[in-house]
Amino acid sequence: MLQRVAYIIHACIGVLRRHDLDLILVNMSVALADLPPHILKSICAQSPRRDLVSVVTTCRVLSDFARQSIWRTIPCFAIMAFTLPQDLLQREITEPQPGELPSWRSVRRIWRLSFTRALAPEDLERFRMHAQYVRAVDAYSYRRSAFVLSPATWCKLERVLEQGCLPNLRSLIKDDIVSCTVEPMHIFLSDNLRHLEYRFYDLEREDQPGGGISEWVEGWVLGLLTGITHHTSDIRVFHLLINPASSALCAELFLEALPKLTSVVSFQVPNFIYTPPSALSILADFAQLHNLAIAVRCEDFRSGTPDLPQGSFPALRTLTIVSDSSSWCVAFLSKICSPHVATIFKVNMPASSDDFLGFSNTLSGHPSADVVRTLALIFDPGPTPVALPPPVITPLYTLRSMEEIRIEGGCYAALDDDAFARMVLSWPSIQIVNVCSTSSKSSYPGVTLSGLASVIEHCRNIVSLMIRLEDIDEREITALLARKPPRIFELVPAVADDPTADARLVRRPFCPLDMLGVGSSRITEAHVGGVAAVLSLWFPLLDDILYCSRFTLAEIDGGIAQDGTPLDVDTVEQNNLWREVMTMISAMATAREQEQRWQLINTCGTQSVPQAP
Repeated sequence: MLQRVAYIIHACIGVLRRHDLDLILVNMSVALADLPPHILKSICAQSPRRDLVSVVTTCRVLSDFARQSIWRTIPCFAIMAFTLPQDLLQREITEPQPGELPSWRSVRRIWRLSFTRALAPEDLERFRMHAQYVRAVDAYSYRRSAFVLSPATWCKLERVLEQGCLPNLRSLIKDDIVSCTVEPMHIFLSDNLRHLEYRFYDLEREDQPGGGISEWVEGWVLGLLTGITHHTSDIRVFHLLINPASSALCAELFLEALPKLTSVVSFQVPNFIYTPPSALSILADFAQLHNLAIAVRCEDFRSGTPDLPQGSFPALRTLTIVSDSSSWCVAFLSKICSPHVATIFKVNMPASSDDFLGFSNTLSGHPSADVVRTLALIFDPGPTPVALPPPVITPLYTLRSMEEIRIEGGCYAALDDDAFARMVLSWPSIQIVNVCSTSSKSSYPGVTLSGLASVIEHCRNIVSLMIRLEDIDEREITALLARKPPRIFELVPAVADDPTADARLVRRPFCPLDMLGVGSSRITEAHVGGVAAVLSLWFPLLDDILYCSRFTLAEIDGGIAQDGTPLDVDTVEQNNLWREVMTMISAMATAREQEQRWQLINTCGTQSVPQAP
């Protein structure tokens, strides 16, 4: 046992402070019990759970600290039933049936617990002792097993548990993907709760007509919202995503709980709970609110715009809006006074170039214009995608800190070579550009193959690029291949004051792009090799080319659409040709690198050559 404790101490040395480490080394001849409690606590906090289980039963000095670490985070409330007398529990261990629990949970066993008799107050002695250790409920903390109590069993337990029976619970993160894992969470809430993330999908019933949920499940889920109003006082993170079957009652309880969340830092509610004007006004006054995700209906607002004072949301940093009106979103953005908004997501908006221009102008003049790094705009898909010409997008070029931009759904950026070059020049830190995910043809000119060269000149961080590429032109390929290939290595001369040093080769900076979306650009089989050669010159790490069509890759591979109709031959052919380009790029880039390396070695005689990444 002493060897085991010594191993644990050795494994935890890296997390101890220098003063604590010195204290351990000086007192190696002193009993373990003489070490300060915070050192023993640190040792147990960094040890694997399987080791702590052994420590609890074999080491009196570390037993209490090990028990605290074991019970600090639990995967669900049902696991607390194991603290009850063993003669009270009846266990049934089964394997999850197909469709009972999704495979991503990696659940191997389901523990179904029930009681053999009614509970008495004295049965809760060990429960109360372990309850004080629980700080967090995290569904992702233990994946191998699921623990389930039936509704009847929970009712028996509720009769003897007092409200707030986990007095030190600070974090609740739970995903109930089937109704059998839903628990009466409201009885465990207390004033110490700071972090609440709850998602209820009910996958068992998502395909059934009406999508209804059982009465006890609905009662427990809605009881959570009621419990927030009456039993919590200082929640900092509030994320909620629940089944829309009871949306009306959820919205009512949500509005009742909202005034209690004055200290909230992150606030997210499901898309089917529309935030009314009164709730938006309450949220606008939260001085610490950093993250906001809401859904609104324009018709709920009397004037069709948010009636908020200037200076609303003073600390906001991340904004996600689901709205049926782009003009409402523009007006709402203009009322936000925070200079720290770095991330903006807008979804389900009607597609209109005029509305987009209004949004661009508002954002370019916003106090956060200098710090916006992520902009994702998802528009409602219409019968015909709406083209956004360069003048509509130009105001966004003032956002110099931009790292990611996405324009998806019913709109796309209609950029030519000049507009594309100006875009990448305006955003030197850009990493992800997705401004065209449609397969529709357009009357606007697109970016040519030559126009992609502006990326390697101005963007040293870009890894993903999706644009509308023009159809491949044979004359353009010929002209590009006639140019001298860029140098991959730079010869660094020997140090002047060190006659024994050799010259060495250093790899020149290159564009790290690894994913390219080409829209619906057409290519012929004769051009595959030439296009691959050009792209390998500029983007040696490119390993994924996406040809946009209205069909999924699985449908293209199978040649049949979801409705059973065969795909047109042209779509399958174009997708396969771009795949051929993708498979040739890596080999061409490697061959060119080896060629230049050996040319320099033979010329200069140096052997200090870096390997390919």
